[in-house]
Amino acid sequence: MVVMSYVDEVPTGQGLDGLAGFRIKKPGVPHSTTVLSFGNPTVFRIFPEMTKDKQEVPWRLSARTGDFSGWIKGVRLASKMGVLDRFTCFAAPKGRRSNEFGPIDFFYKNIFEAVDQDPRSFPREWEDWLKYTKSAGSKLSRPEIYALVQCAVYEHGGKKNYNVQTRKWEPKHPVILAMKKSARIALENLGNTDRSDWKGNPDDINGRYLLGDVVSLGGGSLVRVAPVADDGKVRAHYDVENMGSKIPLDANTAFENWWPWEDILEFLTEEEQIANLERCFPPAAVDYALSNTPYRESVSSEVRGAFSNSMKKGQVTGGEFGSDERHSPVSSPRRGELKGLPAPSVVPLPPLEYAQRPASSANLPSSSGESAPSYDGDLGFGSFPPSSSPIDVTFRSVDVPTASGGPSSPPPFVPSLPSPEDLSAFSQPASRPEQPVMGAPKGAGNSLTAARLREMRDKLGNPGQ
Repeated sequence: MVVMSYVDEVPTGQGLDGLAGFRIKKPGVPHSTTVLSFGNPTVFRIFPEMTKDKQEVPWRLSARTGDFSGWIKGVRLASKMGVLDRFTCFAAPKGRRSNEFGPIDFFYKNIFEAVDQDPRSFPREWEDWLKYTKSAGSKLSRPEIYALVQCAVYEHGGKKNYNVQTRKWEPKHPVILAMKKSARIALENLGNTDRSDWKGNPDDINGRYLLGDVVSLGGGSLVRVAPVADDGKVRAHYDVENMGSKIPLDANTAFENWWPWEDILEFLTEEEQIANLERCFPPAAVDYALSNTPYRESVSSEVRGAFSNSMKKGQVTGGEFGSDERHSPVSSPRRGELKGLPAPSVVPLPPLEYAQRPASSANLPSSSGESAPSYDGDLGFGSFPPSSSPIDVTFRSVDVPTASGGPSSPPPFVPSLPSPEDLSAFSQPASRPEQPVMGAPKGAGNSLTAARLREMRDKLGNPGQ
C-alpha cells in the first residue's frame, strides 16, 4: 500500500456547501466548508489526526520537510470556474493522483494557450475569462493548491462565535477550512523551520519548530490567520501565527470531529468534471479545449463539433467576435506559463515560491463593545492558564524575538480534561463510518522518537483522496 503524507501531495519549497456547483465534501458528512476571509482574521483550533482506537497521531511523521500527518491535507482546487454558471471542485479526478491532469486541467491549459499564442483566431471572450477582477475574480483560472484542515472556528468573517448571554465561546465545528497559497505556505514554513535558539532533542517536534504545538490534544493552541493588505511594497498575503492560547481537547471530542479525509472529501469522476464544463462554458470552448485530449470522445454529442461548426459560420474569426486587432495581453495568469507543457496524464506540479513577509503584530485586536471578550479565558474546550501576550511565531525574514526583546511565552501548561459544561458547545456529529485501523502505537504522543515516527508512518494506511 502506498503511504502518502502532506509532502507527497504538495511540493515543498461560510455556508459554501449549499451553493450550487460547490462539491467538496461527501453528502451526509457533518463538516461544513469555508475559506479564509481577506477582510477579517480567522481564528481556529485544529483537530489532530486520530486512529480508530482514539489515539492521536503526532503532527509530524518525520523530520523530512513537509512530512505532516493527517491533520492537514493538500489538494488542487478548481475554484469558482464558469461563464454560464459557476462550479468549485477538486481538479484531480476521482481515483487519480493529485498531480494527474484531468478534464479541467486540459480545458484551462488549452484555452490559455489558444489566446496566448494567437488571440485573433479565437473569441474575444475567451481572453476575458482569464482576466482577474477584484470584484469577481477570474472565470477561468489554473487550479491552485490549497491546504485543508479540520478544525473548530472561533472567529471568521468579522464574526466571533461567542454567546453573550452565557458568556461562553461556541466554536463552529467540525469545519473544513481551505487555505490558499500565502496562508498555506506560511503554515508550512512555520512547521518546517527550526527556532533560531533551539538546541534540544531533535525529536521534540513542539519545541524544535516555529509553529509550536497547535495540534496535540493536551497542548494544542489557537491559530490565527490574518490578511495583510498590499501596501505598495509587499503584495497582499496572509500572516499565520500561533496565538499561544492552549485549548486542551478530550480524545473522544477529537475523535468525533476528525474524520479520515477519504471519508469526507468528494472527488468527481472525469465524466462529472466534463458535465460541469459543458454546463458552465459555451459548447465551442469545451469542444475545442478537449478535442485533442484523452477526453475527446467523452464530450456529449451536442458539444462535439461545436467549434468547427462555429468556424464554418464565421463566428470565431472576423464574425461576431469582431476585429483583426490583437487583443491586450492576458493579465492573469502569467503569459507563457504553460507553453510546451506535455500532455501525458501525469504532469509534475511546479515548485512553489516561499514568500518573505514583513514583521507584523501578533496581538489580536481587542473586540469592541460587548461582542466578545479576549481569548484569554474559557474557549469552550476546557480551561487554560492566561498569558500576558500570545506567542509571536509569525514566520518572517528575521529571527523570532527572544524573551529579552519580544513577547513572553505562556506559563507551563499541565493538561487537564475539560469539564462536561465546557464541552457542551460540542453537539455530537453524525455517527462516523467504520474506519480502518491506522496503526498508531497505543499511547502515541509527541515524545515518540524519530525511529518510532518512521515506523508509525510505514504502518499508516493510505489516506487517499
